[in-house]
Amino acid sequence: FGEKTRELDEKKNKEVPYWRKKWEELENRALERAGVKERVSCGSLEDQGLDHEPGFHHGPAITGILRRGEASHVLQRVDEEASRRLEKIQAERIERERLDRTISGMEKEIDGLYQDYAMELSGKALKDVKEELEASRRLELIKREQEISDRVKSQEVADL
Repeated sequence: FGEKTRELDEKKNKEVPYWRKKWEELENRALERAGVKERVSCGSLEDQGLDHEPGFHHGPAITGILRRGEASHVLQRVDEEASRRLEKIQAERIERERLDRTISGMEKEIDGLYQDYAMELSGKALKDVKEELEASRRLELIKREQEISDRVKSQEVADL
């Protein structure tokens, strides 16, 4: 076969990312022509904005072992890793549910505080309005009493 081509081994020349991107473009065009909505991406899950563990798949050696029904230390390690991932996912789910409950409780508490504050403000506002009306009524009564007093004095002067 000859000497091994090394250009794809070198990370400096960005050859592999280039060809991955080209393959992504070609595959997505083919999917579009076929009327398929889904698209592929050569970006990492993080680059795609996805927050989940990558899928797990067996390579050709493990697939062959499974097909033949043979036991393998590699297969045992794969099973152990899958179990660890499952435990991690379950622990994260439990923690997420706990945090959701905590957040929900805090939101309810905040809503209650807002309502209490609104009631307090409206109570103060109502009290202020009542006090203002009462002061306005008193002022009006004083003005009327003054007018009546002035009329009475005017009448007394006129009667003299």
